[in-house]
Amino acid sequence: MGARPTAWTTKGFTRIVLLIAVPLLVGIVWIATEPLRNTIRTTPEDVVAPTTTVELSLNERTYLEALGPVRMAVDPDWEPYEVIAAGKYVGIAADLIRLISTRLGMEIELVVTRDWDESLEASRDGRVHMLAFLNQTPERETWLYFTEPYFKDQNVLITRIEHDYIADAAGLSGETIALPSGTSIQERLQTEYPNLGIVVVRNEAEAFEAVENRTADMALRSLTMAAYTIRKEGLFNLKVAGQLPGFENQFRIGVVKSEPMLRTILNKGIATITAQDVQQAINNHLPIEMRTEVNYNLILWLSSIFFLLLAGGLLWNYFLTRINRQLHEQDIALKQSQEMMGYIIEHNKSAVAVLDHQLRFNYVSQKYLELFKLQGSLIHRFLHDVHPGLNDYWYQVLQKALAGQVANGEEDLFIHSDGTSDYLRWETRPWFLVDGTIGGIIIYAENISGRKEAESALQASEEKFRLLTEYTSDVIWILNIRSRRFSYISPAVEQLRGYTVQEAMDQDLQASLAPDSYAMVMKAFPRVLKEFVHNPKKPKTHYAEVQQPCKDGSVIWVEFSMKYRLNKNGEIEAIGVSRNIEERKRAEERIRFLSYHDQLTGLYNRRYYEELLPAIDVPENYPLSLVMADVNGLKLANDTQGHQVGDAMLTVVADMLQRMCNEHDMVARIGGDEYVLLMPNTRADEVEQRISNVDTHLRNHTIGSLRLSVSFGWSVKDSAEKSLPEIFKEAEDMMYTRKRLERSSRIFCQH
Repeated sequence: MGARPTAWTTKGFTRIVLLIAVPLLVGIVWIATEPLRNTIRTTPEDVVAPTTTVELSLNERTYLEALGPVRMAVDPDWEPYEVIAAGKYVGIAADLIRLISTRLGMEIELVVTRDWDESLEASRDGRVHMLAFLNQTPERETWLYFTEPYFKDQNVLITRIEHDYIADAAGLSGETIALPSGTSIQERLQTEYPNLGIVVVRNEAEAFEAVENRTADMALRSLTMAAYTIRKEGLFNLKVAGQLPGFENQFRIGVVKSEPMLRTILNKGIATITAQDVQQAINNHLPIEMRTEVNYNLILWLSSIFFLLLAGGLLWNYFLTRINRQLHEQDIALKQSQEMMGYIIEHNKSAVAVLDHQLRFNYVSQKYLELFKLQGSLIHRFLHDVHPGLNDYWYQVLQKALAGQVANGEEDLFIHSDGTSDYLRWETRPWFLVDGTIGGIIIYAENISGRKEAESALQASEEKFRLLTEYTSDVIWILNIRSRRFSYISPAVEQLRGYTVQEAMDQDLQASLAPDSYAMVMKAFPRVLKEFVHNPKKPKTHYAEVQQPCKDGSVIWVEFSMKYRLNKNGEIEAIGVSRNIEERKRAEERIRFLSYHDQLTGLYNRRYYEELLPAIDVPENYPLSLVMADVNGLKLANDTQGHQVGDAMLTVVADMLQRMCNEHDMVARIGGDEYVLLMPNTRADEVEQRISNVDTHLRNHTIGSLRLSVSFGWSVKDSAEKSLPEIFKEAEDMMYTRKRLERSSRIFCQH
């Protein structure tokens, strides 16, 4: 019995030495090596990214090669997210962008700007293709496409240490909040929290400084930024006092709207970013680098304390043993708490609740209270008391989690106690004590009712599109360029051409067009296809008027408009709309006839005559004869007999002039009583004989009491030495000479 105290004392002495000496020695070594530890940090360049390569399609690779280096602008002063230091792009975003570009095999060229506002302007005016790290807003959507988010971070409220916890910012009154200029949440904050006054500062550092100096009551910044700035600047008089529900940062890449394929390619790279990649990027930049010199005086002082405590420890063996046991128990409890909080922090984007093995609440997030419309504290309350309406399905899920299984659902309907319902995406998993036993369960839940509504709206939109295509009078079609067959034709084709949809689909492009129209389309194909292949991002709209055969054997005029695009298989196809233009073509033909013909006589008019001259004045038509004819006494007839008689004279003369013309001759009325004839390959003697024959017929023809008389003049162009205006002048001079000679013999007379 007497040996046990001695043995216990020896054992206690050893434990005292270990409890005191080892920690102090470790502390001394820790302090002595602090400069070395603080100067050796892993940099983003030292981190080796997983060897993941994204497979891109041939079109995507071709596009990137044609595009060249992708020009990118960033916020040059937004530590730790992104900053330009010594001309290099570093930060959390820089690490992730480097992973994305490496996995895509994409070359990125950094465009250095003075500040974030200049970076935004560079994306507006097209100097850059993309912005690396920003939130999506309605204003920015006017000139940017946005990728999927690749870094999410909750915004929190930063206040001074003495400020109360903020459960609901809407209940605050007369308080101000500091925001850096150009942030995406300023307009939304003014709308949803008009009770807060906004103090605009230049950057992140000034936002924290405004809170510290009491020029603003709080600042709204991301959790990552808050942790970084408070640690780096030593702002330990500041704290996280709450958060604004729904104000979560979802950082994306912004791509200019002229490059939609670039967004598609970047999304493939973003899809490879894992939670480990994001955590590694955070770890690279959140530690604060501090450099100090070795404090030998402190080491000497701690060594002295060590020996003094070692001596005193022999006297306090009993008491330290009890303290050690208590510390061990506290360490176990701390580890359990740390593990539980680790789960909560890792999933802070969802509604989170932690329950013990008896299904009592140990922790509930604010999002959980909001999602399930709960109020007050739930800590230590049983699940069945908080959710009395839970059915057997949910209790079976919870029992599986208590048994060590993970369960989840993507879109389950949850009915609240007030009768309303939401679609939830959820997960339950066990959490473990340090001894490996299950301590309880963790519930993660997210409201996806908004997404379901969006899917319903999309379905309704697709239904509207189907109705438009099926009931419009225009024919909508899609043509595969390689096979030259239609992959879709709307039902309106039956009204247009008489064929059913299936009958029209069975026809290839050649069968659907008249021969001349098919030849015209095939001739244009190479040129328009080359334009599309050269610039597929900006397809042009092409228009054409063609003739299509109908089922009843007739042929109709159709106008179509179309654009080229790439289908999901990478094939080029044309999507177009066709409409019947038969009535319009007839109207155009009538207009064309009236524009080139004299309305009274039906002969060609002066406009047609003048436009024909360059085409007819060619050596193949020499000798080219030009005849001028003038109706004598037209004015006198109009004045004495009326315009009906004068019109009749003009019409009769026109008919007789047409009779003297051969197949390739042309006669036109170019003035009130003047006509001109062009006769290709006609000699002067032939002209003279024709005029003599017509003149004889005219002199024997009367209109009422008037006998017709016409004065003629002509000239012949035998070579290119004379111009047609000269020939015209010679014929006109002859006509007026003959007119004067014939006037004495009274070209027309009364009976």
